[in-house]
Amino acid sequence: MLKQLEARFNAADKDHDGKLSKAEAEAGMPRLAKAFDKIDVDHTGYITLAQIEAFMAQMKKK
Repeated sequence: MLKQLEARFNAADKDHDGKLSKAEAEAGMPRLAKAFDKIDVDHTGYITLAQIEAFMAQMKKK
């Protein structure tokens, strides 16, 4: 599942900078974009693969 997530993340990361802006998330990973503000805990305006994985792990615990 993580490989699939990584592949989708890389496809959505149009400028290949290792992070997704909200616009990239909305275009390439719309379901993820709905939780963008929850994932972007540092309020940087972008999310990384590591942040997405941490968010998913946290959601599994609930």
